[in-house]
Amino acid sequence: MEEVNTETGEVTGALAPIDAGSKEVGAVDEDLLAQLAADAKDVAAVERTSLYPSLRITQDKKFVLEGVNLKDPFRCIILLAAFENSYYKAAYDPDEIAPPDCFALGYEEDLLAPPADLATKQADACAICPLNEWGSGRGKGKACSNHRKLALLEPEPKSVKDGQVCFVRLAPTSLANYAKYVKRVAAMHTMPPYAVVSRLSFDKDKGYPVVTFETEKLISDPTFLRGIMDLRERIKPLLIEPPQSKAAVEEKEAKPEKKEKRAKY
Repeated sequence: MEEVNTETGEVTGALAPIDAGSKEVGAVDEDLLAQLAADAKDVAAVERTSLYPSLRITQDKKFVLEGVNLKDPFRCIILLAAFENSYYKAAYDPDEIAPPDCFALGYEEDLLAPPADLATKQADACAICPLNEWGSGRGKGKACSNHRKLALLEPEPKSVKDGQVCFVRLAPTSLANYAKYVKRVAAMHTMPPYAVVSRLSFDKDKGYPVVTFETEKLISDPTFLRGIMDLRERIKPLLIEPPQSKAAVEEKEAKPEKKEKRAKY
């Protein structure tokens, strides 16, 4: 129970405020402090700071955002692209969605590495991981899947601030198309992907979803482009947030869908 000194205003007792920089904190039982630190890490891990929804690419070649099937081609501005590697020990089970056993996210492929404190990491860096080698998975494939994670902005918002942003994960089968598209935009227009409106569609000759990319038009408004550049900086850390924990995934799946929402795209 806390007590307040009526003369000095000092608060003492079990609920007294603690000065985080005070060495007196060390006087508390070390085992208790260790448990509190571990619990703090666990509860922080399941909380999401990103407010941006995920765009799903379905096996029947559809773009789905917040339960809404979007038009094909899907028009957008590609703000950012991160590298993402993920390894699952168990085979995919649609009824048991879980985070990867090992993962890495970043903007430089050669520097990708799992979090240093990840208990189930398979190597200290992706470049030296045997599971990231061709032939380590089924057939000639890799046991660890290589993806690109993109941040997208609706193509014609009233302002960048009001525009809807979403994240999408490109499967390995679409990575070559994306890389070629980025190089094509740079060669033909001397522009980065975020300075053009892009059209995403599906390769009609494939029986599975392979995303294709085309340029619709260049963005010429200087104010709009500066707004995009500012938005990119704000989104950068959010795009490479660690995957959700199993508990967070289960909680999200348990929540009913909000059917009234409609995507702006």
